[in-house]
Amino acid sequence: MKSLHPAPSSASKERRAPGAASARAESAPASRPAHEAPGIKRLIAGRLYFGLDASVLHAGAERLLERVASAKPHQRTVDKRALAEDFGVVAHGSSALLTEFLMAGLLQPDGSGSYLPTPLLKEYAKACVVMPLTRERAKALVERVAELAERVNARWTRNAFVIEAVAVTGSYMSRRNPLDDLSLWLIVQHRSERRRAGAGLPLASDPDVRKIGSAMKALSSFIHVRVATDRERVERPFAIVFQADEAPVVARTPTLATWWERAVASVGGGKLAGRRRVARRKASR
Repeated sequence: MKSLHPAPSSASKERRAPGAASARAESAPASRPAHEAPGIKRLIAGRLYFGLDASVLHAGAERLLERVASAKPHQRTVDKRALAEDFGVVAHGSSALLTEFLMAGLLQPDGSGSYLPTPLLKEYAKACVVMPLTRERAKALVERVAELAERVNARWTRNAFVIEAVAVTGSYMSRRNPLDDLSLWLIVQHRSERRRAGAGLPLASDPDVRKIGSAMKALSSFIHVRVATDRERVERPFAIVFQADEAPVVARTPTLATWWERAVASVGGGKLAGRRRVARRKASR
């Protein structure tokens, strides 16, 4: 399929997505219902999606959706000619592009010979086009992850968990450059035995664990986070990029019964001390 929009010169053959198969790996399968379309946060500059450069796909999806939204109700459909105009492909290339979009679930038939955009196409239009994650950028991200983990342990005292260690796995452990993503495993422990915010919930569903994971993912759209309570569950191979300096201090808040015992002991101790002082004065006379 030939595009009228040239791809950036930095794009290489190794990063080319081979046809619909690679593109569907980044999107939803064709059999997935439209309302289950996953959120696509990024498109990687220089990479080909459905035979189109990331920036071409993003701009074309925006143009198509803008045109459909502004058209009259009976004209809000897509055909091969519209695809050629919106995505800048030659006329004979629009047939191949249409096939790719249908297989990947970006378009769906309307029953009259034309097609309608799906929520998945809207996700591609909303996605950001970002630079590839080079190994140098990944190393800088790992340093920021370690700094955040240290900050969580030291300052997030209201959070029920601390980060015992952070492991990196996946493509970071290969010689690949650029990387597909930055896959992190957080090994967490309860900050105290009393404060179990999501008791009974799976670890990944605990609200405090999710807060930590969200903060990690906010560092970059390339970051994927999984959690565990011990290193045996971490995907191999992995490398530890953060290790807590020491075991977290278990800070237990006294219960009401404990406070009552202390109060009684204090009162009793005061009376006993008074009696001893009286006895000492009598003995000295």
